[in-house]
Amino acid sequence: GLTGPDEPRYAAIARNMARTGDWITPRLNGQPWFEKPALYYWLAGAAFRVFGEGEFAMRFPSAFGAALAATWAAFRAFGLDAARLTLLMLPVTVGLIGFSHSAAGDMLFAALLTATAATAAEMLQSQRAGALAQIMFGFLLGAATLAKGPAAVLLAGGAILLWALASRQISAAFRFFHPLCLLAFALTAIPWYALCAARNPDFIHIFIVQHNVQRYLTPLFQHPQPIWFFVPVLLAGVFPWTILVAPLLLDAARARNSGHWRDSPALLFGCWVLVPLLFFSFSESKLPGYILPAAPPLVLLLAWTLSRHLTQDISQARAWVVMVGFSLPLLVLSAVYALRRLPADSEWGALDAWLPMLAVGAAGGLACAVLVWCRRERIALAGVAILMATLAAMTAANALPVLDPFHSARAAARIMQQQARPRDF
Repeated sequence: GLTGPDEPRYAAIARNMARTGDWITPRLNGQPWFEKPALYYWLAGAAFRVFGEGEFAMRFPSAFGAALAATWAAFRAFGLDAARLTLLMLPVTVGLIGFSHSAAGDMLFAALLTATAATAAEMLQSQRAGALAQIMFGFLLGAATLAKGPAAVLLAGGAILLWALASRQISAAFRFFHPLCLLAFALTAIPWYALCAARNPDFIHIFIVQHNVQRYLTPLFQHPQPIWFFVPVLLAGVFPWTILVAPLLLDAARARNSGHWRDSPALLFGCWVLVPLLFFSFSESKLPGYILPAAPPLVLLLAWTLSRHLTQDISQARAWVVMVGFSLPLLVLSAVYALRRLPADSEWGALDAWLPMLAVGAAGGLACAVLVWCRRERIALAGVAILMATLAAMTAANALPVLDPFHSARAAARIMQQQARPRDF
C-alpha cells in the first residue's frame, strides 16, 4: 500500500487531475497544492486512466528508465562492455529498487537528469554538436524541470560548470547556450509554469519561495540532518556495488597524477555525482530521495572501473568481485537491525523471520567466491544481480504483506469507507 504522507498525497493529486481533466493546477482535497511540478501527476494520472485506480498506476511513472539512460551514456563514452555492466548493475541497486516502487517524482527526476547527462556528454565529445543532440538536451532538461523544479537547472548547470573549470575548457560550456538548446528547454518547461501562475496568483510565492528557496535555506519543513548525511545514503543507495568505490577512487588518483584525466568523459560524470552531493549537503532540509540523481552516474563510473580492471588487471578485479559477493549478507543483517523497531506482532521484527533471506544472501556470497575461484568473474557478477533481484522478490512476497498494516494507510482507508455515510463522499 501507499506509505507515509507523501505517496498518498501525490497519488490523490494525480487521481484528481485524471478525474477532473484539469491538468494545470495540482489539487489536494480540492485546494491548490504547489509542492511539486506537474510531470509526475500527468504521468500517474495517465496511468490511472489506462490501468485504473490502484498502487500500480500511481507508482508506474517511477519505473522510467534511469538505467537505460546511464547505459546509453556508458556505451557512447566507454564502449559496449561498460554499457553491459551498467545495465546489469544499476537496476539491482538498493536505491533504484526502492525508489522505482515509489509514488513520487524522485525516480522520474533522476532518470531525466541522467538522460540529460548522457546528452551533455554526447555534445562535449564532438567538436560541433548536432541539432538533434542540442534539442534533446534542452527537452530533457526542461522535462527534469517539470519533474522537480529549478533544482534541475542548478544541478545540470553546476555539473557542467565544474567540468568546464576542472578540464579548463570554459568555452565548451557555452555550447549549452545554443539557441536550439534554449528554445527546446523553453518550449518544454515554461508553458506549464506560465499557465499555472496565470491561474493561481500565489503559485510563484508558494512553489518558488516556500518549497524551493525556504526548503533549501531553512529547516521550515522539519527535515534537518547533519552535513555528511548524503554520503552514507549515496553509498547505501548503490549497494551491493558500494565496495567498488574504492578502486574508482584509486584509479581517479592515478589518473590525476598522469595528467590525462581532463580528457576523459569520466570527469563529466564525476561532476554529475559530486554536484548533487555538495548541493544537497548544504541544504537545511534533507531527505534520502534528494541524492538519487547522483546514483546512476556513480554506478556508471563503477561499471566503467570494473570493466577496465576485468580487461587490464584481472587479479585485482577478482578480489573486488569477491568482496562484492561477501557484502550481500550485510544487506539482510542491516534490514534485520532496522526492523527491530517494528511492533512485536508484526512477526518480522524477530531474527528468525529473516533467516531464509539471510541464508540466501550468505549462500550467494559463497557462490560468488567459488565462481571467481573458477575464473568466472562475469558470471559471478550476474549471479550477484540475480541474487539481489531474488532478495527483492522474497521481500515483496513474504515481508511486505505482513508489514503493510503497520506502514500503509490501506487498512485505515477500508475502515473509514465502511463507517462513512454516503454524503461524506
